[in-house]
This record gives sequence, C-alpha cells and structure tokens, in this order.
Amino acid sequence: MKQKSFVLVSDYGHINQIETTAKSIIYHHSKTKIYIVNEDIPQEWFNNINKHLRQVDSQIINTRIDQSIVTSEHTLRSKTDETFYERILIPGSFDDEQVLYLESDVIVDQDLSELFELELADHPIAAVPDLLYDDCFDPGVLLLNMPVLKKYSDIITKILKTGIDKELTEKARALLNEAFNSTYLKLPLKYNLAIGYDFLCYYYPSYDHGYWDKTDIKGSIIHYTGFSKPWDQLSTSRYRSKWWQYHDLSWSEVCQHAHIPSTLGYQENGRSFTMTDSENVKDLERLVRALPNWTFNIAAYTNMGENLTKLICYPNVHLYPAIIGTIRDQLIDEADCYLDINYGTKNEAILEKFQKTGKPIISFDEVNSIFKDAVNYQSFSDTDVSGMINYLKKLQAETTVHSDQLAIDLPKQLSERSNADFSSLFRPAKYDLRVMNSEDTLMYIRKHQCSVSRFGDGEIALLNGVDQVFQQADPALNKRLNEIVQAGSSSELLVCLSDVFHGLDMLVDPARDWWQGHLITFADYYRELGKKENIYGNTMVTRPYIDFKDRTAADRIFKQLKELWTDRDLLIVEGHFTRSGVGNDLFSNARSLQRIICPSKNAWTKYQEIEDAIKLYGKERLVLVMLGMTASVIAADLAGFTQVIDLGHLDPEYEWYKMGAKTRVPIEGKHTAEMNYDIDISEVHDQKYQAEIIKKIGI
Repeated sequence: MKQKSFVLVSDYGHINQIETTAKSIIYHHSKTKIYIVNEDIPQEWFNNINKHLRQVDSQIINTRIDQSIVTSEHTLRSKTDETFYERILIPGSFDDEQVLYLESDVIVDQDLSELFELELADHPIAAVPDLLYDDCFDPGVLLLNMPVLKKYSDIITKILKTGIDKELTEKARALLNEAFNSTYLKLPLKYNLAIGYDFLCYYYPSYDHGYWDKTDIKGSIIHYTGFSKPWDQLSTSRYRSKWWQYHDLSWSEVCQHAHIPSTLGYQENGRSFTMTDSENVKDLERLVRALPNWTFNIAAYTNMGENLTKLICYPNVHLYPAIIGTIRDQLIDEADCYLDINYGTKNEAILEKFQKTGKPIISFDEVNSIFKDAVNYQSFSDTDVSGMINYLKKLQAETTVHSDQLAIDLPKQLSERSNADFSSLFRPAKYDLRVMNSEDTLMYIRKHQCSVSRFGDGEIALLNGVDQVFQQADPALNKRLNEIVQAGSSSELLVCLSDVFHGLDMLVDPARDWWQGHLITFADYYRELGKKENIYGNTMVTRPYIDFKDRTAADRIFKQLKELWTDRDLLIVEGHFTRSGVGNDLFSNARSLQRIICPSKNAWTKYQEIEDAIKLYGKERLVLVMLGMTASVIAADLAGFTQVIDLGHLDPEYEWYKMGAKTRVPIEGKHTAEMNYDIDISEVHDQKYQAEIIKKIGI
C-alpha cells in the first residue's frame, strides 16, 4: 500500500481541532505520515500519539518551517494569516511526491486512496472549486504536487509581493487563487464538502446557486467553513455530531478502527422535538430531570434566550438555534413524539408536518394548538406533569410495529411451521428489521440444513466503505456483501444480522455503547434495509457469552451449536492464527476434521483460490469458515454446493465461556477477537493440528 502524506498547520491553542482531524485521517488509513507544522506544541504530545500509531505503521511528525524565508520587508504577519504563510512555505519543506494539506476545521470521513492515486501531471495543486463562486477554489483542502511546485522557485516571493501590492479581502484565499487559479486541477466536491454556507443559503436564498443540491452528497472530506463550528457550545451547520464522534475516539480505538462512538452519554430511550418562537417552554426542566434517558431536541429559527440556554447543562437537552431546514427535517424524522409545550406563537407548518407522520403530539391544555383535536394529539391538564412523564415512559424509541405489519406472511419456506415456532420475528423492532433470536436461528439451521452468512457490525461497516482491521474495503467485496444482505434469507441460505434492533439493555455497558454508536452511524442503511421486509437470523448465535449481562443462555446455545457437527466430517477454513478448536473441545464430537489455512488479513485477495479449494476438498463435508467478511461471501456463494456456516469469532467466545471470563482477555497462541490483532502470536506445535492442515493459501 502506497504511503500517504498529510500536512496540518496549527498551534497549541487549536490542539483539540488538529487532533480530531488527525484521528479522522488515521481512522481511515494506515501507512500514513501526518506533518504538523507548528511553533508551540509540546513534544510529549507527539510522543504519546506515536506510541499508538506504530501499530498501523503511521506517524505524526513535529514539523518546523524556516520562517526566515518570509522577510519583514514583504509582510507584517497578522495572527489571522499565520497559517497561510506556513501553507505557502510547504513546497520547499517536504520530499514527498504528493502531500494533502488540510485545514484544522476538517475531518476525513472516507478512505482517500482514490484521491492520492490521481494523476496530477503538470498541475501544481488540485483543489475543489468554491461552492458559491465558480471563479476561485477553496484553499482549505489542497493536494500539492511537490515536484512541480518545487520548480516554482520564486513562488513565495511572488505571492508575498502580490499581498503587498494589492488590497485583497480574505487574503490567504485571494493570494493562493491569484497564484494558481489558472493552473490548478479541479477536484470533485466530495473532497472538500464545505458546509459553512448552510446558514447563509438557508436564510438568504439569493446566495444559494444550487448549494443545497450540490451538498446533498456523502463527503470524503467534510469542511466546517464559516463562523459556526461544531466545537462551539451551539452551532447551526450540519454534521456537528460527526466531528464529536471522531473527537471522542481514543487513539487506541482509532488504530483498531473501532466503531464510531455515540455522542450521547446515556442510553437513549426516546427522542422528542419542539420548535419554538419563545424561550418559555412549559415544565420543560421538570420533564428533562424526570426522563434522563430521553433526548429533548429544542429548535428555533432565531437565537435562544437564557431560559433555554441554561438547560444545556443537562446532557439530554440539545438546542438548535437558527436551525436550518435539513437539520430540522432530520430531527422531525428521528423524533418519537412532538412536545407542543412552548408558550407564544406556534409554528403551524411544522406542527402540521409532524401531525401527518402519525407520531404522537403531546401538550398541556394551557399551551396546546389548533391541532388538539387530531387523532395523534394528547393534551394533559396544566398540573398533570406526572401524567405526561408516565406517558413518555411508555413510548418506546424503537419503531412501532403496527398490526398490519404483524400480519405480513413469513416467506414460503417458513410457512410449513406455525408462526409461533419463529415468534421472535414478530417482536417490535427498530427499522422494522425482523431478526430471529439465537434459539430460532438454530432451529432454522437444523430444519433447512442451510448455509449461514453473518453480517455483524464489521460487515455492515465494510460494505458502506469503512476499512476494518483485518479487511480493507474493496469495491467487488462491498458490492457482493450488499447484494447478499439485501436479498435476505432463503431455505438454502440464512443471512444473519445482529439482534440489536429490539433494544440493547441485555448487553454489558461497553458492548451497549459500541452498538449504540454503530446504529447511529449506519441508521440510514438499516432504515432502507428494513423496507425490504426480509427475515434474518442472529449473528449473536456464535457470540452468546461475553457481551451479555445474563450469560446463562450460553450453556444452551453452545450445546446446540455443537450438535450441528456431531458425527459429521468437517472442513475448517480459517485464518493463519485462528486455530479454532485448538486447545479446547469445540469440535471434539466431529467424526473427522480437516483445515485449509488462509491469510489472517485481507483474505478477499485470495477469494477465488479459497473457493476452488473448498470445492476440491469440501464435498460431503460441513464447511465451517472463519475468515471475516470473506466468510460471509463464501457461505452465500457456495450455499448450493454444500452446507457452509460462517462461524465468525466462535472460538474465542467459547474459550471465554470455558474459563468463565468476566471481560475479554487475550488467548495465548491464537487470534483473539478485538484483543491481540494477531501481533506477537507464537507458532503452534500441536501435532494433531498440523496433521489436520491439508492446504495453505497465501501463507
């Protein structure tokens, strides 16, 4: 993999911003250098981060630039232009072929390999044209063609002289455009999705110039331009929570490519929305205190008064002053109810919009609106705050499953059994995703002798383009994974999702927090997937122990799993360090066992060889695959050949169960899920294990 180089310019006063940008870069890339051009950041800061970055072959470099190049006769540097002068000095400072300059109000939200592979030819820089002004580029993201830039030996002098000779507004932007406007290579907007015009274009449409249509894309690089920044106490632009999600990752989580965390500090049970023209909202603080697991989203088209802003001390209160339409509509879509409890003028257009959703609108008699007679409108007496609290407690944050949805027939292959046999499919579920519990999943496998393809958190993240520790995103792999999960289950193949759509209370705190963040990050994908009305098995059938508060069911689940291969001939297809069943009795009841050993990382690169080997050796055998995301595809593609079960991390789960572990611990001599990342694992000298290996691929 080609090494990628980035450069950021900052000072210690912006250390939070620059570190968040750096975290977002490393989260999506390994083999990366990040130059931090600065004058005052302590060396200890760099040392601490580099301890973590070594595991992903990356480093963050403390960089100083010779300021004597800028002579006093050319300029008096103002604080606002300091970063500009470092920026123009970059070309003579680095030996890299290409360097991506990012401002510190930027986050990287996707792998940028495609950008770094771009052929720049004789273009000195590549940049994204400004969103509103086509005659210039935005200098917040610049791909620098270092060999070409170094040919411009007098570029610094010319730029600085222009700054003296001309009266320019936004000097840094203007000077760079003066120098490179005719020679720069134009990049797609996704590489500098500048959302700082949100407020301007929403409240002053004459500036729009198609802004909202242009920015309705997924940005590889998100740029928080403008006056409203996500780290401000209150801000108006989009993607505020995304910045905080990267900010809140520890460096260990960044290097392990852990799930993007939720920004909530509590387990959310529900969301309300209120649009108000007044800072006076009836009994809001009492509701907030009584319902700490409810999120109260309060929005206004103006700035907010003290009666509202003082409530920001409560973690479950989120204020949206000067809200823009896209964020407002998102909050309406995500809300479980509307609290129509503000005094003063009511926003009837918003109330009507919400009323048409069919979701509850809740009010007090004193402050209710013209919609009080609507079927979904509930008004309490002015003194009955407790009644409203109890009403909200009964509302579930999960999507309500209506009676007409429950009447949907199961697929034909399930209709042979009574619906009660698979009753777990009929539980109310978030996004209407019908996922069996573990017992029903095992029943389905036994009945149909089907193959099993698992789609846990990692598979869903990968098919959405997010690299994983042991598997980089690949267009062909991502496409095939998406096809499989979109198609759902059949009598030949049980496609599994994780049983997290019926709530997370059964999980221990770290697992609950992990999944909560995952569900927020990929909410749009799951919402669309729910519209397919597929049925799914449960990936947690192979992980019934370590993440659960109540672990008593693990005995039963492991017993039923092992019954699947009792007296059967097995072919185990696994990674180099997986060593499933070595040192334990997981497969002791099988009649025979053979192994194909494959790469522990990026197994997809050997997919065809692995599939051919399974076809050669796997006929008449139960094939058990433990190869990350590649296993999900193998199980689906070979379902018509023989029974293939993707077992995921079953072996470490079984090891923890056998030792009675309370938390995840490394398992000596083999891969351990979410723990050792296959570093410093010793070779195994078990003669029985060695004899079971019939083929090695890519080892």
